Amino acid sequence: MVLVCISLTSRISRSIAIGAVLALASVAAPQALANEGFLERVVALDHGVDGLPLSFRLADGAGLLAVGRQDDVWRFSVIALADGRVVASGVLPETAFFYDAGDPQGLGVDRICLLDERGVTVLDPVSGELTRIADVASVYHGRPWLGPSHSDFVRDVDEDGADVILVPQFDGWLLARRHDSGFDQYLLKVKPRVAASQQWISYEPRAPLIGDVDDDGLNDLVFLADTEFVTFVQRPKGNFSTPGRHDRINAPLATEAQRARWQREDGQVDQSDLEIEEVEIVRDFDGDGILDLLTEKSISEGVFDRRSEYHLYIGQSEGSTVKYAAEPDGSITSDGVQFAALVVDVDGDGRMDIATPSTRLGLARVVGALFSGRISVDLDVYRMRPDGRYPDESDYQTRFKVEFDLKTGLSRYPAVAIADFDGDGAAELMVQEETDELTLYPGLAEQPMFGQKGQILSLPLPRNGQMVEARDLDDDGRSDLLVRYGPADGEKRARELRILLSDGPD
Repeated sequence: MVLVCISLTSRISRSIAIGAVLALASVAAPQALANEGFLERVVALDHGVDGLPLSFRLADGAGLLAVGRQDDVWRFSVIALADGRVVASGVLPETAFFYDAGDPQGLGVDRICLLDERGVTVLDPVSGELTRIADVASVYHGRPWLGPSHSDFVRDVDEDGADVILVPQFDGWLLARRHDSGFDQYLLKVKPRVAASQQWISYEPRAPLIGDVDDDGLNDLVFLADTEFVTFVQRPKGNFSTPGRHDRINAPLATEAQRARWQREDGQVDQSDLEIEEVEIVRDFDGDGILDLLTEKSISEGVFDRRSEYHLYIGQSEGSTVKYAAEPDGSITSDGVQFAALVVDVDGDGRMDIATPSTRLGLARVVGALFSGRISVDLDVYRMRPDGRYPDESDYQTRFKVEFDLKTGLSRYPAVAIADFDGDGAAELMVQEETDELTLYPGLAEQPMFGQKGQILSLPLPRNGQMVEARDLDDDGRSDLLVRYGPADGEKRARELRILLSDGPD
């Protein structure tokens, strides 16, 4: 259920090297198409789709919320997955900074939730009625000149079906939890990242992480602040301990002061002997319910002599705190420039495996890429062993091409995903090998991880493969495919959404 995102926007260490090298919307019924094992529909909208469509709970089943701009107006469409029809559409208020989907009022169905400078408003997509439910201050003031974008500010913290509101403020985060006819509010103080100049000032709130730190059955809120965790422990009555507890991370991470200095130097950093280790992912890797750390250490001995190491630090519960060893519990080494690591349980054993997309930088490779308009990207998959470690060599490797046109500036990224489409517990490998074809290689519980003979899915694909998403849309335990398109795919196609629901044997 994880999409392999090949992004050329990466961390400071990667950008240094790359910069040095390369200065009611649908009138007609949705179309039902045939790809074996999938129920496929094409939904025509009256607007484009900006960002990933959100899951949206309807009274009679699962749905999707798609938002996009048309003629400088931000429009929305709610789509019922049962038949692929648009069941509601309309315009989002221009005062909203962010939108989300959720049920903070406990109605049993989702609403479109909007965050503006006054607080949170919910929009009934069918009636169009707007209701302000919480007056909360945030860091966002005025009116957004770029239009609303998605933010995950309505969340089910306790995983009990009851959504809460999480909004960043200048001195921390405000959590608003429904109580009777109103909302109880709790301030979680944690300082944001602040950058300033004579012309501007920016506040970057720290992302909230959710996990049961003290093993009492209640989820707590954790924030990564520089090289330490700030933890707010949830109490039985739903409030949180304040102030937050500060726990230092023993891993040798680059500090925020160091990263700020590298940014100020605008890439003019001596790369002959440069090591940068930063937190990449915080989540449970080994299935014990405790948050673990995956860091990326970039090692450079020159512009064209680079490698990356992923280090896994397993969290150990000690009383009401979580401790991490100074040395990693598992490591993966990869040559070249790394893109975002992918974490997915490939074999269904409850432990998280890691897929690492990377490309090697060398003078000959760069020159060859400029002439051919192609860059090779290696995808290595490492399976976690029962002791929490990863092998020295990858368990599986494949390669694909990223194409770019220096004249037009357009690029083509292939769609690649690792997800369990048939619900058997073993994830399949999906790779775009032709312009309008996806190949689905069956997942195997043992080596070599994926079968050699794949199923072909024929459908129009976007130039940007990141717009092909694999996730379980209808909550049946099987991943589905959601395909959207961008301006580079044509004006008509950009207003189209393609849904492929897994329809294989249960």
